[in-house]
Amino acid sequence: MKNVSPIILLFLLFPILGFSKTISKIIGSAGDHFVTTREVEINSLIEGALYSGKTFEKAKPDGPKFLSDVNAVLLELIVSLEAEQFSVTNVSAEALASARQKVERGLKGRADWKSLNVSSYEIQNQIKRKLLAKQFIRFKVESSYVTVTDLEAEEFFRKNSKMFQGADLKTKKDEIKASLSRQRVDQRLQEWFGVLHKKYAVRNFVTPS
Repeated sequence: MKNVSPIILLFLLFPILGFSKTISKIIGSAGDHFVTTREVEINSLIEGALYSGKTFEKAKPDGPKFLSDVNAVLLELIVSLEAEQFSVTNVSAEALASARQKVERGLKGRADWKSLNVSSYEIQNQIKRKLLAKQFIRFKVESSYVTVTDLEAEEFFRKNSKMFQGADLKTKKDEIKASLSRQRVDQRLQEWFGVLHKKYAVRNFVTPS
């Protein structure tokens, strides 16, 4: 077999790679996956189309929120990888199709979306990853729920009586129990995220502004 010229190979691969006008660089990694600025931009628009209504902006590599935008993509990535590994949750074909329709409607005609030249495969892959990650987090929240006892609520009320400005325990007990339960779930989630960060050797190369 003859050797193929690198230039010819580049032209052969051009339609598959779907190069965009945006210059993209690697700004993070998790496992064997590298995250690029373009991927974060695509993710931000898909997220906006799915969950933010009509008004949302594309992530900006030179913007003040870009560090957190990259962190969000990295977290979504490792949660989806974990979900795939344990097959705990699954995205149905119907949910995927519905989400894709919503994304295409929400991004239709947007110049910032067109400039990214996103392939059909990329759209499908990012939507599936996003839905899978959110489903798995929901599963973890539900499985991490811990019932707070009346005694624990009373103890919290007694130690933090100034917070309640003379209110009666009876009127605040349910509120305290719900708040403590949320705090415990949040703590368990953060601990789990920390474990995943170590497991997948997550790295964010963006310098805090």
